[in-house]
Amino acid sequence: MTHEQAHSHAHRPEALLPELADVEELIRRHLAPDEPFLEAAAAHALRTGGKRLRPVVFLLLAKALGQRPGVPHIVVAAVLELCHTASLFHDDVLDRARVRRGRETLHTLRGNREAVLYGDHVLAGAFQLLADLSRPDLVALMADLVRRVCAGEIRQWSRRGRLLRREEYLAIVAAKTASFFRTAGVLAGRLAALDASHADRLGRFGECFGIAYQIGDDLYDIVAPPRADKSTGRDAKAGILTLPWICLRDAHGAQALRDLYFKAGGEPDALASALADARMRAAVEESAQIASRLLGEGAAFFEELPRSPARGALAALAGDLRAKIIRLASGKGP
Repeated sequence: MTHEQAHSHAHRPEALLPELADVEELIRRHLAPDEPFLEAAAAHALRTGGKRLRPVVFLLLAKALGQRPGVPHIVVAAVLELCHTASLFHDDVLDRARVRRGRETLHTLRGNREAVLYGDHVLAGAFQLLADLSRPDLVALMADLVRRVCAGEIRQWSRRGRLLRREEYLAIVAAKTASFFRTAGVLAGRLAALDASHADRLGRFGECFGIAYQIGDDLYDIVAPPRADKSTGRDAKAGILTLPWICLRDAHGAQALRDLYFKAGGEPDALASALADARMRAAVEESAQIASRLLGEGAAFFEELPRSPARGALAALAGDLRAKIIRLASGKGP
């Protein structure tokens, strides 16, 4: 075990971030609606809170830069999570996902209209909260984040059923998923008064982490068992070509893709059959290797920071993600 690994395992994010309690309180307060019509949606949102990974990454980056998180950090961390939460409600409608985090999705329980309206409510509340800081630069960064996420979603759906190039896939993922982590890095740099180039370096770490995170999600969609805690096979059902399928096509041609992807159609038995094919297993392993390389590239920025518990915890997050992706690719489960 390296010094960095030993240091990181001794300092987990939960122990380093007492501020998360304040972030959670702010999130819960702003998930509550002013309109009684949305009370059921709010109750569902509060029951299905996630790992708060985006606030965790943001706060750890701030601490790794020597900052002592104050009110602006708490607000920015909460806003990142609120914008992410709003995007999930909208995504689940678009993807027709029935399960997320072990529970039925909001639109499944309450209908598309209520899910979209509540997502809009959460997004508007997040920007109102951010505006109260009187930092137009932070508002501009968050507005650009939302624009890029929407652009990524539009680009993905406009290309469903089409044979994406690898570069197209990575550009879509960088916009749709990794933008949250990239913006977390840039925001941490801005609040630490770093110049634009240094803040962008933090953003690059976040982007690499976020793309790898999405590759892991794409692998999960293919290899996770049917009774997993979220919808699986939905990308194939929607005609969305993710990285493992692109690697398959690049290595073995369009016929292999037709044989395995189009016959699978997102159905669990067909996906299991596809994974029994050596060509598909190799494509899954290649996808995991790409994610691992991205995590290594992003972690290179650690060399610019002094050793600290926060730096160690960031390294641990990247290491845990790499280990999860390797387990998925090897067929050992999430």
